[in-house]
Amino acid sequence: MPSRDPFTENIRYFANLCLPFQEQPAVVTAPPIEHRVEQTVTVNWNQFEVQLLDLTSAMYYILKDEIPRRQVIEGENMKALKLWIHMLKKYAPGTVPIRRLFYRLNEWLSPAQQVSAEQWIAEVDSVQSDLGYPLPTNMTWLACRGSKPYVRGYSCGIWTLLHAVTVQAYKIEENSE
Repeated sequence: MPSRDPFTENIRYFANLCLPFQEQPAVVTAPPIEHRVEQTVTVNWNQFEVQLLDLTSAMYYILKDEIPRRQVIEGENMKALKLWIHMLKKYAPGTVPIRRLFYRLNEWLSPAQQVSAEQWIAEVDSVQSDLGYPLPTNMTWLACRGSKPYVRGYSCGIWTLLHAVTVQAYKIEENSE
């Protein structure tokens, strides 16, 4: 009994269709293999080292250029600044004077509800001077140096700083447990 379903009818039609058959050659040859010469690349592994100068340059840029971008730091921005400085006080990589710098900034910020950009810059300059300038006053990038002066530097430095801080936090907190 023939089916009235068009789908089934089409399947039967195509199943009975005879397509021309082409005979395949008995031996199939593979395409020729290209012989490639591997080019060796010399890797300068020093570029992957964390450089303290990159970290200190990033810290200086944050303190002197990023934080004072707002004329007045208050509210949520002040809360974030206090947490940031507290975190650097506790986990900043580097020398003892660098840690002292963040310790002093943390103590100065703790009671404040707001800080103007001018007050911030004056305090950073004062603490830097008192401690013998633990952070360089000019930014020099080593591993974070870009191909052009405006490429890579700070973005690489802050990225590297955040990674260094997380490692330092892990080491300190692991030993305190």
